Amino acid sequence: MIRREQGELRLRPTDMRKTPIYFLMLLALVSCAPSAEGRGPSSGVVGKVLLGPQCPVEQAGSPCPDKPVAAEVQVFTASSDEVLTSTDSTEAGRFRIDLEPGSYELLAAASDAGGLLFGTRVQVRVEPGVYARGTLSLDSGIR
Repeated sequence: MIRREQGELRLRPTDMRKTPIYFLMLLALVSCAPSAEGRGPSSGVVGKVLLGPQCPVEQAGSPCPDKPVAAEVQVFTASSDEVLTSTDSTEAGRFRIDLEPGSYELLAAASDAGGLLFGTRVQVRVEPGVYARGTLSLDSGIR
């Protein structure tokens, strides 16, 4: 406790003895805080899914770019047919998947009025602390 004596501030000896206790309590609370390890992967894959071709014949000077599309993005371990995880891309074709470092294959699949559309598998390598980038293509069937 702080006392005032003739214009001076003085700490009582009992207040000084409590300071190490407060410090130890603070140290205990900080050591119990969750670490970065408990937050899950800080790596994975970000990318987009495109549907194309959009025109039967593409001509110079008349671009006909592939368009972004919502699709299911499936993740396989390299050279495996078992789906490890999946996510849906947005209407803008964008997706993000948190993954541990390693080698993976991604496949996009979507349905439209004509049936189910599949792309081809794309291989990606995920490094620790980094999001690899990938573009997945779906074949529109337009020739």
